Amino acid sequence: MRTCDIAYSIIIILSLTANAWSYALENPDIRYIQYIGLFAGPIFCWLYGFKKLYIVPSYIKSYILLIVYDIISCLDYAPEKTHYIVFWSSSVLLFLPYNKFKINLKIINIIFAISQFCIISDIHLDLTWMAFLKSTISSVERNAPAFVFPLFLVYFLYKSDKWMCALNTIGIIIFGKRIIIVAFIGVLILYIGRKYFWKNKQPSIHPLVFVGANMIYLYMTILFANREFNHFLQQITGLSIGELTMGRNQLYKLVVTDFSKSDLIQYLFGHGIMSAQSIYCNLNITNDVHNDILKIAYEYGIICFCVFFYLLYKNIRNWANFSLVLMMNIFFLTDNTLIYGSVVITFFLVYQELINNESENTSLERCT
Repeated sequence: MRTCDIAYSIIIILSLTANAWSYALENPDIRYIQYIGLFAGPIFCWLYGFKKLYIVPSYIKSYILLIVYDIISCLDYAPEKTHYIVFWSSSVLLFLPYNKFKINLKIINIIFAISQFCIISDIHLDLTWMAFLKSTISSVERNAPAFVFPLFLVYFLYKSDKWMCALNTIGIIIFGKRIIIVAFIGVLILYIGRKYFWKNKQPSIHPLVFVGANMIYLYMTILFANREFNHFLQQITGLSIGELTMGRNQLYKLVVTDFSKSDLIQYLFGHGIMSAQSIYCNLNITNDVHNDILKIAYEYGIICFCVFFYLLYKNIRNWANFSLVLMMNIFFLTDNTLIYGSVVITFFLVYQELINNESENTSLERCT
């Protein structure tokens, strides 16, 4: 490998394992290494040049859209509003250099897995249906790392690498989260369908279909926050709504109540970056929305919401890319993965490698 490829790989590995090092060394400041892309990205871009905008993949443009919106929202120079710009810029900047870095995704995946497994001191797994409903599958559930394993899984699933699929499946179970299990099952269904029922077909669904699907989910979230499904869900699961949603119902209710009072401008262009957290802070609640669909609609507005999801699905050409984007979209339904730097980097990295592999396979077919 070239020196630049090794350097690039090290930057990616540091970004993905910073939280593990922070935990192992009992130094919370080490976690900030995950944003090393904020400094390394511009250096790579200076060395190799920025990609021209029309070359930048649409799934990266979707996050650039959020960055631009946040920069505009920060014109009042409130320091706390720059957090998201740092989160997303540190990821996006690593994928803007005009250079095709050669990386070994298997090595990166293995190093990431080892770093996460090594910090586990004690673990208890409960694989019962009730534990799934309560999202108490694992005693070592961690937010960002839990979402990285399934993204790696998509790549190796379509590469037919059984050992790496097994490694990532173990990671999914050990750091088990309910929404990850749902996304995992959804991707498996797609993979089986592609393999046995749609062998010679490529996904050809227009991106606007997925924009509409997310709009429907937004509407369902609003109904849920207004207790439209409480009785039905309690009857089905036998759990209270607070227990079933781990308190998310109250978080949604606060945002939806304010959302319903919005004027036309606020509906279209949003209430501004971190406006949901402002609602919670006024009530001494230290939390985020735990629903990125609602968060984008409320803070960024319906226009940005529609463009974001359109760009996210725009460049899908095969089942692997479709599975990856769909998995990320499922994460958005009940969590804050939109702002997890390691998750965004892994998403970009896996998508990029899937595209590179497709290009290489096409070139080989032409040569033969």
